[in-house]
Amino acid sequence: MRARRGLALLLLAAHVAAQSLPSVVDVLNALPVLTTFRDSLRETELLQALEGAGPFTVFAPSNTAIDLLGPGVLETLRYGQNSQYFLELLQYHVVYANVGSSDMSPGLTLMTWSSKTLEITDVAPSIRLNGVAPVTQADVACSNGMVHVLSRVARPPAFSFPPPLKNILELTQSSSYLTNFGTGLELSGLAEEFSDPRTERALTVLLPTDAAFANLGLGIASSLQLPANLDHLLRLLKYHAVRGVHASADLAPGEKLQTLEGSDVTITSVTPGMLVNEATVISRDVPATNGMVQLMDQVLLPTTWSYPDKTITQIVQTSPNLSILQTALRLTDMEWIFASATKQTLLAPTDEAFRALGPGVASSLLLMSNLEDLVALLRLHMIESVHKSDEMVLRSSIVTKQGEAVVIDALSPLSINGARSAVQDVPATNGILHIMDSVVMPKLWRFPERNLMQFANKESELSDFVGLVMAAGLLEEFQGTGPFTALIPNNYAFYELGALLDDLRAPSSAQNLKEVLRYHIVKGKHLSMDLTSPQDLVTLQGASVQAVPWTNLGWNGIAYDSASPPVVINSIAQVTKPDVSATNGIVHVIDRVLFPPGLDQVYTTTQAKIPIISSGATRSALTLGLMGLTAL
Repeated sequence: MRARRGLALLLLAAHVAAQSLPSVVDVLNALPVLTTFRDSLRETELLQALEGAGPFTVFAPSNTAIDLLGPGVLETLRYGQNSQYFLELLQYHVVYANVGSSDMSPGLTLMTWSSKTLEITDVAPSIRLNGVAPVTQADVACSNGMVHVLSRVARPPAFSFPPPLKNILELTQSSSYLTNFGTGLELSGLAEEFSDPRTERALTVLLPTDAAFANLGLGIASSLQLPANLDHLLRLLKYHAVRGVHASADLAPGEKLQTLEGSDVTITSVTPGMLVNEATVISRDVPATNGMVQLMDQVLLPTTWSYPDKTITQIVQTSPNLSILQTALRLTDMEWIFASATKQTLLAPTDEAFRALGPGVASSLLLMSNLEDLVALLRLHMIESVHKSDEMVLRSSIVTKQGEAVVIDALSPLSINGARSAVQDVPATNGILHIMDSVVMPKLWRFPERNLMQFANKESELSDFVGLVMAAGLLEEFQGTGPFTALIPNNYAFYELGALLDDLRAPSSAQNLKEVLRYHIVKGKHLSMDLTSPQDLVTLQGASVQAVPWTNLGWNGIAYDSASPPVVINSIAQVTKPDVSATNGIVHVIDRVLFPPGLDQVYTTTQAKIPIISSGATRSALTLGLMGLTAL
């Protein structure tokens, strides 16, 4: 009696212990690495069957294992007409028994739900199914069975995948782990080549994963996608493609295949694993509508491959989105710094980053009058030696060539003084670039620093205007708080007046000179983007100037062939330098002198151009009062 009671208690304890375990379905729902497999079971209504009493042993492929079937394979299996293929593959991973690792031995065969046998080929150092599917997590005990996690999908004997749905380009674009190759095809102009449906244009692509590209080294994958490195990207991608369909079963060790790049790749091994140039094929013979994919764990490099091969200066010069930076380095005579062999780090703001400073700021910084400000700003973006993002320390500071420290706000994406990187760790032969989507700003940044007359005094091409303003006694008015929009004629515009300029300078024309100069100063602040539509702008002289779009001038209008025509004033004066920032407004440099109504009949610009000859007395009068300009 006591023996029976003891046995009953043991059975009850075992039952209670089993009931305290999660079910197979609970485990599949709980493990993040099994979401794709779980969703597939639910889609085929197999998940519901696993809620029964069991016992069940589920060999569950991880999300990565399913990815390794190859790009597009899961989508093809899920396609409606392929449901039987999908069901068979999933059923092959379920056994109606409770099989733990201690029950397994080499050669053991298990009957699966698909009615095909699964073989345990190895148990040490790890369990392996059918010789190809390793168990990475064994013996997850459940109330109604057991779960073992696989790192590869087990395929039933003689199983073949259904016909593909996508071409090679589409496979790269629809697989989250092939973004580097897919993006590269678009950027390099190879997209059409890799999607061509013609049988004679079929390809076998040795397709590296994103992880393979990452293994090339920090920043290399992203830097290959820059316009400066397009030739390298094109060559590298073509080296991974072979004309024709080459299944692994048709290849032999030592066989060479000529790539689209022109040089050969070598089949190093076919069994047990397939190797190309010593790189492993992690998923072989993945079909596409225009060929075949061999999924690679490494990027294949041509024998003469050399990368990087450009200095920092050469990368900037060949990058269309760094044109403002290139101009700035040239104007400040700093290009040589990044062309030398000395290792440097450049925080390279894009054109959009400069434009984000505000309308006219970038173009203003590129003027000689603001050269000191530009030098200081550029030096804040220059750092001695090489500073890679993976070597930086969060919240630490780095001293720039300007002598001011910048702070590392984040590492991925890299952020410095609040400016984020668009592409970080771009390698060069003499250092590294971090391409920034914002300009790194100094702690104390004041720009603009000069009013419109101080700016004009700094620009040699505006010296005639400055001299005339002094002679007319208008300096104080033009240096007022404004805001003003100054339409300042350059020296050549005054030269075109010929003898009429001498007339304006004559003492008898003092009032006319004031009228003309005040006619070039508009009330209010008007950027060039505001002046491309017809409008009248009231000047300090009282009369208005007209901003007229070039299309209103007819087919012979100024800048007819330009996609971004300049602003035109009074149908004759073209803005040559727009949107110069000043503390009291905006300056637009123009190429003609404007005359207010009434005076335009007296002073005409249609007379022949003659050299301007001024007496010493006249020239001295023009320079009187220059000291009235506020010191810069």
